[in-house]
Amino acid sequence: MSNTERALAESFLFHGLLLGLMMLMFASFSPQPKKMPIDFFLLQPLTAPAGATQQQLNAETVKTVPCPQLAPPVTKPRPKITARVPVRHSASLRQKISPQTAEKTAVPKLNNDGNPAASHTGPVKMNKMVAASRNPAGAEHIESSQAAVGPPRDTSHLRNYLSLIRTRIEHHKRYPLWARRHRLEGEVSVRFILSPGGKVSAVNVTRSSGRDCLDDAAKEAIQNAAPLPSPPAGVLTKPTAMNLTIVFKLA
Repeated sequence: MSNTERALAESFLFHGLLLGLMMLMFASFSPQPKKMPIDFFLLQPLTAPAGATQQQLNAETVKTVPCPQLAPPVTKPRPKITARVPVRHSASLRQKISPQTAEKTAVPKLNNDGNPAASHTGPVKMNKMVAASRNPAGAEHIESSQAAVGPPRDTSHLRNYLSLIRTRIEHHKRYPLWARRHRLEGEVSVRFILSPGGKVSAVNVTRSSGRDCLDDAAKEAIQNAAPLPSPPAGVLTKPTAMNLTIVFKLA
């Protein structure tokens, strides 16, 4: 090998090593993605019972109670001074009580043991009150109201399950290297169907970020996270459409 060929070979080797070193340095200094939370919500939320909705409306009404207004000052009325007029009873207005009337009003009826007989006015009124309190129509109205309200649905299991799904998808999210080098950022809204067993299907982009690489990365994050953990009993009883927003943002 001549000196010229040897020099050319050494030159190519030196420039190749220099180019590889520059590529490694450029990759090490590429911007790191910033961790952003995934905005997660249901497109078709679980239907709560009518009683829970009414109870929620009542709770909101209690929270928005207007400020109480000051009552106007109460003025005490002045006492009226009236002069006492002597009343004279005339002889013509006096009632004469006959002996039979006096005997009926003064002497009560006695039982066989000598005790006065009880009046029927009190027990009759009491029986009417008891009958009114035991009215079956009123009792039926109360039971139907309690049945309509029912126990409120506990949404803590649903919130915990959505948080678990959000964490799993965030773990499988990958920021494209080309987008990181060119400092491309964006938000992608993705819709998919989640079955009660955790199976994911029909993954589609509903709002694009304007970059195909970011849109594809958002869809791949959901597909790679599948199958998702199964929800607790009673949280998802049928396939439900969900929509989430995945954010790609550099630090």
